[in-house]
Amino acid sequence: MAKEVNKRVNIWLNQQGIDNNLKSIRAAITKTANELNKLPIDSEL
Repeated sequence: MAKEVNKRVNIWLNQQGIDNNLKSIRAAITKTANELNKLPIDSEL
């Protein structure tokens, strides 16, 4: 008989935990992309 295995993944973006659903992940990625687009071209990360 097959054994059931449960796994958990924690997602972190910009040192903040993200809920494990696609809506939260997309929102966090969009927010980060918008922040990066606002940086001056010659700035260092």
